[in-house]
Amino acid sequence: MAAPGIDGKQAGLWVPPGAPFCFQGAVTAIANRGSMTRFPCPRSMTITKIAFFVTNAASVDDSVDVGLYSGDANPVVLLGSSGSKNGLLNSTGLKTVPLSAPVSLVQGRIYYAALGQSTPGGTSAAVQGLAANQSLTTMFGSTPPTAECGFTTTGFPLPASVSIAPVSSFPIFALLQ
Repeated sequence: MAAPGIDGKQAGLWVPPGAPFCFQGAVTAIANRGSMTRFPCPRSMTITKIAFFVTNAASVDDSVDVGLYSGDANPVVLLGSSGSKNGLLNSTGLKTVPLSAPVSLVQGRIYYAALGQSTPGGTSAAVQGLAANQSLTTMFGSTPPTAECGFTTTGFPLPASVSIAPVSSFPIFALLQ
């Protein structure tokens, strides 16, 4: 039996959990908007890179910023990001972006992975993502739980703190050690 917090020595985790095994679609990036995906950390680890998959390339070389936020309050606080990066959204495929500094995550705490795009110079990129079934929130009556995903209209570069608004589609990330 593995010790608590150990999950087969994987080199990171999917955000949201189980993402590659869910119905997926494309999430079109919106100018200066940060898309955020909430996740519980299954074990303590230090993240050095964030990966995502571009399904539709931008028509020009738009900037992107990926990062991690604390999830224990709203507004959430930026723990670390890649800073503005070019050359990632103007071609399709897997994109792995190093963070400016490693970010330590603690087992059992809630965090948000985020992706922000600059104002596009042409057609926006789209990334692999999931869509939240809005009708499922009715299971909670008139008080649905905290958003599993969200966005901010001040998303590029990723701000130091932000209040999250619910959104129906969100990116899939791989957080890598």
